[in-house]
Amino acid sequence: MSRRITSKPVKDILSILRYVVFLAVILLVVFFRPYTFFTQYSFEHVKTFNLHLFDTLFKSEKRIVLTGTPAFKQFLADQEATLEQIRNGSRALDFHSVNLPKDLEHQLPQERMSQFTSLVLSHALKNNENILKKREQLIRFLEDSQRNLWIDDKRKAWYRNLAKDYAAPKANPQELLKRVDIVPVSLTIAQAITESGWGTSRFAQQGNALYGQHLPKSGRGKFITSRYGGVKVAAFDSILQATASYMHTINTSRAYSSLREMRHKLRQQGKVPDGYTLAGGLRHYSEIGEQYVTDIRHLIDTYQLEELERARLNKERPVGTIRFIR
Repeated sequence: MSRRITSKPVKDILSILRYVVFLAVILLVVFFRPYTFFTQYSFEHVKTFNLHLFDTLFKSEKRIVLTGTPAFKQFLADQEATLEQIRNGSRALDFHSVNLPKDLEHQLPQERMSQFTSLVLSHALKNNENILKKREQLIRFLEDSQRNLWIDDKRKAWYRNLAKDYAAPKANPQELLKRVDIVPVSLTIAQAITESGWGTSRFAQQGNALYGQHLPKSGRGKFITSRYGGVKVAAFDSILQATASYMHTINTSRAYSSLREMRHKLRQQGKVPDGYTLAGGLRHYSEIGEQYVTDIRHLIDTYQLEELERARLNKERPVGTIRFIR
């Protein structure tokens, strides 16, 4: 019985093939499971690969992974979109974050304020843009209706669905118009600060619950329970989703009808709704009532949040999705 002998050149070829297969597996992990890959790397690696390699390979779906708050700070600086630059006229980054950095509570107060505010600002602007598009479309619909212009079935169905989504009577278009409107970014940021402790609360860290929205005991959807199980706090898949839900609550709940009336009066006066004024309609957001209004207004004043009402998103350079390593 003869023994098969493998020559040295053949062994070398087999070794090379093994390395080729190994490298191919690594490349697959890098390109198709980027989050798994980047958890092994420091911010310098994340920045190098994401901002250059991903911009080339994933133009249709940019995904950026950052290690934490310092990485986010550097990222904003690289994009010339720090909070200070935005206050001075630069445009805010157009991005969508699926979570919060876990190291927010370990930052110095000024750093925590700046980075958390930047995070909430972009998502507030993005949601308000979507609301304004619906509002403009609604105004055109109502103007055409008042002039007795022909409205096709598609537009009529759109109007019915919008009224249903905003819990407004179809026969009361003015009430619907009061509801389909922006929530000022200063108010949104101030409430996120208050309800999430600058993004450091357990609810915010585990479920993107920035705005303290409670679910009824029989309510459905994702939630996190309080430590003793007495309260169900709504949880969300992203900061954008949490902000959209918060704004929808402000625009539909009976508890905030006075806020919507204030906003409507400002519109009638030709003014843009501002957070300081509309905070007066938040007495029912917290059990502390009027003190809550005072606290929100104090935050708006202390951190000059109304300056950010002028901010706009940089639509020419959308960033994509950001994920912070947990």
